[in-house]
Amino acid sequence: MPIATAPLLIDAPSIPAAPRFGLLSAAQIVDGPDPHWVDGIEYPTTPRPHAVTDDVECDQPDLADLISGVDWVTDAPLRVWSGLTSKIAGWTADEIISRARDMLTAGEGTALERSLWPLIADPATLPAGDDPVSLLAGIGAVEAWLWESYGGVGVVHVPRTAVPYLARAHQVREVNGQLRTPLGTVVSAGAYPGRGPDDEAPAAGATWIAATAAVELRRTPIRTQPTFNHRDNTLTAVADRVYVPSWENLAAAAHIQLDPEAP
Repeated sequence: MPIATAPLLIDAPSIPAAPRFGLLSAAQIVDGPDPHWVDGIEYPTTPRPHAVTDDVECDQPDLADLISGVDWVTDAPLRVWSGLTSKIAGWTADEIISRARDMLTAGEGTALERSLWPLIADPATLPAGDDPVSLLAGIGAVEAWLWESYGGVGVVHVPRTAVPYLARAHQVREVNGQLRTPLGTVVSAGAYPGRGPDDEAPAAGATWIAATAAVELRRTPIRTQPTFNHRDNTLTAVADRVYVPSWENLAAAAHIQLDPEAP
C-alpha cells in the first residue's frame, strides 16, 4: 500500500497572454500623474462634420446654415478597485499586495466595460430604430451615423458573444492588434451586457451594439492599500486606480439580430 503524503506545493500556473480586443485595446490610454483631472474634466467637443453647398453666385452664406456656439463636455471620474483578505501564514505581505494588483490588472477592463455601457446606451441616438434589424443593417446604420456625426475614427462596442457572428459576416478583422470593421472603425469586444437604452433585454437571438466617438481613458497609477490585523494575523490588500473615460458624449446604438432563426 502506498504511503499517503501531502500534495506537492508548486507555483500557480502562468497565464500565457492576456485576452485581447476589449475596451483597453480600443481606447487611447493616457497614463499620467497629473492629480487635477481625478475630479473630472471639461473640454470643447471636436468639430463636427458640417458643410453646406450653394450656388457660386451667392454673395454671402445664409446665416441660418451656421452652427451656433461650441458644445462642451464634462466627464466624471470612476474608481476601479480589487482586493483580497488572506491569512498571512505562508504568504508575505508583498505577495498579497502583488496579487491584489494582478487581480485589478486582469479585471479592470471588464469592470469598465460593464459600468460604462449604461452611460453609452442611455443617451444614444438610434439610427436604425428600436426594433431588431439584421446584423449588416445594424453595423451599416452605426457606421453611417459615425460618418455623418463624427469627424474621426470612432469605436463600435459589441458584446464578446457577438464576435463570432460579426466574423462570420466578415464585419471584423484584426489590424495591428485591434479589431476593425471593413471601414476601419475600431471594435471593442467587451463585457457589455447588450441591453437597450432603457436597460431592456434584447429580443431573442439579438443584442444591442453601440458606436461612439474615439474613447480616451485617463487613469492614475495603481495604488495599494494594505492593512494588517494583528488579532487574527490577517492582511487585507486593496488595489485601485481612478479612470476618467471620455467619448465626447457622442453615441449611437443599434438592435441587431445575431441569429435570425432564434424563437
